[in-house]
Parts: sequence; C-alpha cells; structure tokens
Amino acid sequence: MNQFQLKESIQDLENQTNGIKTVMQLMGDSKNEIESTVVDSLITFVIEDHHFGLDMTTLQEALQNGELSVLKDNDLRTSLYSLLKYNERLEQREEIANYDNNNFNIPFLYKKINSRNISARVNGEYRAEIGYSKLETNNFESLFGNREFENLVESRLYYAKEMMTNYQKMESFLDYLHDILGKKE
Repeated sequence: MNQFQLKESIQDLENQTNGIKTVMQLMGDSKNEIESTVVDSLITFVIEDHHFGLDMTTLQEALQNGELSVLKDNDLRTSLYSLLKYNERLEQREEIANYDNNNFNIPFLYKKINSRNISARVNGEYRAEIGYSKLETNNFESLFGNREFENLVESRLYYAKEMMTNYQKMESFLDYLHDILGKKE
C-alpha cells in the first residue's frame, strides 16, 4: 500500500466515523425526522468492515531469512521490526472489530431492515436489475428506538475511532520511515 492509498483509507474511515455519529444522533428521533433515503446510506457506514491492507510480505520474508538483521543502520532496522509488530497489532484489532460486526451488527440488522430496499435505493444499477422488495419496508422509527441497536452502533463508533487512531499512527510511522530512507539516498 502506498501513502496515497493510506490517505484514502484514512479518509474513508473518517467518512464512516462521521456517518456512524449521525446514526447515533438519530437514536430516539420520531419517524418524521428519519428520512429513509438518508438512513439507507447511513446504515452502510455501520456495517463496513475495517481493512487497512498494508502488504508486509517482503518485509516478513526479509525477517524470516535474516536479511533484516544484517542492516547496518540500527535506526532503520529497529523501525522495520517495529513496523512489523505494529501492523500485526493493527490487523488483530481489525479482526476483532470485523468479527463483532459480522457476528452482531449484521445479523441484528438482517432481522430489522430490508437490505434489498437499501441496495435498490442507493444503487441505480441494482434498482434497475433487481428492484425493490415486495415485503415489508423498513421501520426506521422502531430501529432507532431500539436500545440494542444503539449499543451496537456505539460499539461500532468506538471501533471506528480506535481504527482511525491506529491508522493515523501508522501514517506517521510510515512518514518517519520514508524520512529515514530519504536520508539514505
């Protein structure tokens, strides 16, 4: 992953965090205040998984075959070891957040919303090909008055904020490594 992709990931996560905050602010609102087209797009923020996607294969291979240990620059060698460890911890946190999302948030929402209608509303191609459901439409007033949903969204907000902090730390760390390598040229 290059630095541009990292900045894109951070921007996507910032958008997700803002969307989740908006969902939290809608909790307890009356039906008149909850417009389904807006909620449809906001719901997608609640169920997005976190995937940073930093490819560490080359660095892991260098570690395994001993190439990292022969680097003469102690600062660079230590930083590369630290990068591997930090990325490993970040992936573990993503895995936990995504597990909770896939095992709690998504199953809960499958019982409470009509995802076909959401897909049709937010995606014109899907709407043209598949269309809207003939089954019960979404009852967002009930959803936004549900304490379990509020708790699920709150935990998702917590994870999104945690991931944002981790991604920004990774960005700073990669900038630092870039500076170290730039001094070597």
